[in-house]
This record gives sequence, C-alpha cells and structure tokens, in this order.
Amino acid sequence: MPRKLSDLTVSLETARALEAAGFPQDTALIWTRFDAPMMRRPFVTMNRRGDDRGIDPCAAPMLAEILRELPDVIEHDTGDADLYRRVLWPSDDASTAVAYVPDDFDVSEPLRLGHHSWARVERPNAAEAAALLWLALVRAGHVTPEGEVRDA
Repeated sequence: MPRKLSDLTVSLETARALEAAGFPQDTALIWTRFDAPMMRRPFVTMNRRGDDRGIDPCAAPMLAEILRELPDVIEHDTGDADLYRRVLWPSDDASTAVAYVPDDFDVSEPLRLGHHSWARVERPNAAEAAALLWLALVRAGHVTPEGEVRDA
C-alpha cells in the first residue's frame, strides 16, 4: 500500500528523462520544490495548473498515465513472432514486469524471466517499470513521443 504520493509515480530522475524524451507533461502529479526551509528538497504534489507550481516542476506520471502512452500492440519481427502485446504482472520477487509478449502467449502461465518477451522492464514500482519501457521504446525508435508506433 502506498504511503506517500511519490510511491505512486516515477523517481525524479526518471521524470526528468521522460520530460527530455518528450513524454506529455499534463499529469495529475508533479515533482517540485519551493524556496522555503522545509520544502527545498524535491517532493511530489498535485499538479495545480495555474497556481504556484514551485521551482522547476516536472510531470510525475502514475502507472495509468504511462500505460496510456504505451501502445497495446507492437509489430516487430524477432524471428519468433511478429505481433507483440503489452502485459503487466507481478513477478515472484515482488517486482512488477511490464513487457511485450507474443500475441499467442498464454499470460495465465507464470512468466519465466528472459523468455517469451521482446521488451521487458522490471521494477518494484510498476510506474517506474512502465516509464523505463516507454523510454527504451522511444530511444530505440519503435515508438514516437506522441505514441505512434513505428515499423520495427
């Protein structure tokens, strides 16, 4: 169970990388700080559009906001399959995996890491895992920052 807002979103480092890569900045939460003794360290707060948003605010997307930007399906010729669909599930070590698996993969089977996936990221925080996968797809040229899938 999340204990603070930052548990629901990506790290500040990942948020900055998303911003630099063109991820939409209109999110419910933001990383920010204020020039006040108790608020100089970055923290996550609600994105109050128009209000004082602090110093150097940066979008702090939650899992649902990131999944909206990841395509449901990617066509990619790996030799084994051409069509991959996005899945999200917890793995045995309390991490969450976000991956693209062959369209005919039975997701009721336990995932054996390293098998059956074309692109996969695992992290304890599901939003962080999804964000790192989005960054990897954008950097590899498979997805545009606008969410368009390119032929791989």
